Amino acid sequence: VVITKCNHLFCSLCIQRNLEIRHRKCPGCGTAFGQNDVRTIHI
Repeated sequence: VVITKCNHLFCSLCIQRNLEIRHRKCPGCGTAFGQNDVRTIHI
């Protein structure tokens, strides 16, 4: 699980795919983010 800079939680694989295809907007709210704005959360 990862958290974006806008504090939304997503599957890490889903966000990694977005980063790879350069679709770097939060799927939840549309806020732009980069690789350094995503943090892994261990549950």
